[in-house]
Parts: sequence; structure tokens; C-alpha cells
Amino acid sequence: MKSENNMPRNRSLWLWTAICILTGLMSTQAFAWDSPKTAVEEFVKLDLLGGRLSSEQWSTYIDQYVYAPKEYDEPGWDMATIVTAYRIGKPACENNLCRVKVKYTLFPTKNLHDTSIARHERGGRETLEFRVRNTAGNWKIEPQGEHPRISIETYHKSRN
Repeated sequence: MKSENNMPRNRSLWLWTAICILTGLMSTQAFAWDSPKTAVEEFVKLDLLGGRLSSEQWSTYIDQYVYAPKEYDEPGWDMATIVTAYRIGKPACENNLCRVKVKYTLFPTKNLHDTSIARHERGGRETLEFRVRNTAGNWKIEPQGEHPRISIETYHKSRN
């Protein structure tokens, strides 16, 4: 039999558990990026982790990241660029469309003999401009047609 003294503690425990579960569920519901910069940050993170290397994996993210028709599908990528660092610029916006530049530092590929990696013998820098559109309060990236950028860690993991 439960004592009256345990009830407040049990309710508090139940409430804390419910809050933790709801917070966890909300954190996985990332469909509504709150700013164009956040949309680009999340896309770049996914890309560097290899999220666009597999069509199976990428298809689960299309609704979350890309402003495109439902039937949109990326091509099967035969090549990726290895990135060691990146910096996301300040969005330049007009109405519901923003342009956000990302500056990448490229991994030097001089001693890398892999035809699936874009050649950047001495490394270098590269800037891509993302177009991000606001639709119904959600910021999403327009398809940009560039092959994936992956981190050096992702490259090493893919080779093991």
C-alpha cells in the first residue's frame, strides 16, 4: 500500500519523466529550422557526416532539409570533397529567400589515391552559396546540385 507521503514524490518523478520524454521527442522533430543560418548549419553537419552519400539515408532527410517537390531525389554521387573545417556566413535575405555562404577548408589530396574524392592537391578553400527559402515558417535549402562535402573522419570511417 502506498503512503500519502510518497505521492508528491511519485508525481514529481512522473512529471520529470514526462518532461524528459517530450523534450526528447521534440528534439528529434527538427522540421522547422528557426533561421536560415540554422538550416544551413544543420545541413552542413549532416553532409559532413556522410548524410548524402547514401540515397537510402538521404531520402529520410529530404523533407527536413530541402525545399523541393515530394518527388525530388538527389543524383547518386560518385564523388565527394573532404573538408577539414568550415565557416558559415551571415545570411543575406530578401523576402522569403536568403543566400548563405559557407567557406570550406579542403583536405589536401596530394597523397590520396581515391577516385571517389575530388582532387584538391594542396587543399585550399572553397565557397558555396546556399539558397534558403522560408515556407510556412520553416527554413529549407533549395537543391544546389553540388556533390557532398564530408569530414576527414567520415572519409576514414567509410574506408574501414
